[in-house]
Amino acid sequence: MKLWKDKRRKKNKKGKEKKQRLYYHSLQIDEGDGFGFYDIDIDKDWGVLYKLKLEWQREAPEFKYRIVTRQTTRTWREVLNGNF
Repeated sequence: MKLWKDKRRKKNKKGKEKKQRLYYHSLQIDEGDGFGFYDIDIDKDWGVLYKLKLEWQREAPEFKYRIVTRQTTRTWREVLNGNF
């Protein structure tokens, strides 16, 4: 008796390689002017952006800040240069 799990495993072993995913984080600001959030800085390390967020909050507490995690199949160099 074959299970559906066995069929799924065979389909995944066709030799196709998955592209590596790059995860990075983006610090965003909302100035309350109606345009919404936009990126201030991006980095691979969440902790660096969190420290930067705290610094921005001390300097300008009237704005909203958030850190967003994103993923892509592009290289880190392409993400930094904005070549999409």
